[in-house]
Amino acid sequence: MFKANVTYDKAALIGLMKYSILGSPSKLIAYIFITAFTGVLFLASIGSDVFVAFLIMFIIVVAVDAMVVLGYFVKPKIKLKNFTDDNIVINNFIFTNESILVSSKSKTRTGSSTIKYEWIIKACESKNAFYLFVNKQGGLIITKSEITEGNADQLRAFLCSKIPAQRNKLKKVKNK
Repeated sequence: MFKANVTYDKAALIGLMKYSILGSPSKLIAYIFITAFTGVLFLASIGSDVFVAFLIMFIIVVAVDAMVVLGYFVKPKIKLKNFTDDNIVINNFIFTNESILVSSKSKTRTGSSTIKYEWIIKACESKNAFYLFVNKQGGLIITKSEITEGNADQLRAFLCSKIPAQRNKLKKVKNK
């Protein structure tokens, strides 16, 4: 069993945004490519019979892009800019063989939840923390220095045994 008491402050959330699934540069490049490709099709269709169809397709793609940019890139930055000490949350994590037990406490709320390992869609690691995503934007931040039972290497090995390789971007554990 592993335990951690982690403070979710502004620095932790900046790290989470860096590793979020849609915040990655490759996803942004894909959106730009799709929009550009659709724009080229639209421009090439001017004066042809399929012009209206490509115009509608281009409008839909641009609308979806605008929603994605607003929802996944702009809104999180606005929330981060407005972050205050009242938003700080203390999370207590207990990693069991079946799931992660999370209890949270802030100045205004308390709560608890259970996260099953199969719900984790992506696991990443930085120099200072583990990021376990349960959806495309949000997830759990486990700061390595705040692990209270076990250590970062042991937790990494444990998480690697629980999270399938295709969703696991944790540093590879070297055999000694």
